[in-house]
Amino acid sequence: MNTNSKISWQKAIHLSYHPAYQALIFGALKNLHQSPLQENWDDLVQEARLALASKLMLSDKGQINHSYLYQCIYWRILDLLRSQQRRQSRQTSASADQELTFIDYQMARVYARHGNDRLFNQLKPMLTRQQQAYLDLLLSGYGDTEIALQWHCSRQAVNKLRQRIIKKGRQFFQTDAAKQ
Repeated sequence: MNTNSKISWQKAIHLSYHPAYQALIFGALKNLHQSPLQENWDDLVQEARLALASKLMLSDKGQINHSYLYQCIYWRILDLLRSQQRRQSRQTSASADQELTFIDYQMARVYARHGNDRLFNQLKPMLTRQQQAYLDLLLSGYGDTEIALQWHCSRQAVNKLRQRIIKKGRQFFQTDAAKQ
């Protein structure tokens, strides 16, 4: 093919505003359960236009199968939505890790304040063997990643174990504080 049969980027963007192509864009967004009421609607429409224009540029004089264009738009928006979801998930996970680290710090302060691990010895009978082993490793200075590697499990599994210990610890320390 010669370069004269291809269309320019500017022409491809202009074509993306044609009603037939608009229907492809809005149809793909609708099938992905996106609506104009969502705050990222304009960004998604713009991404769909860019995906459409890039495919139109590759075609001869802008002529290309509409079902193929629809699938390209759909996949591009789906990839974008999934990457946003992963990013939000990582941010939520990071903030949960920060909260758990803060709680660990508070538990360490309680441990240091009461000395002689009296409270942790009182807490240990409430814990499972695995939770007791985790607490021993944590108090020995191991981090969650190191414990996960040593136990051949995921870091998320170790975090879940820590959350359960913290929950039991909160219950215990609240009951202990109420008694005193």
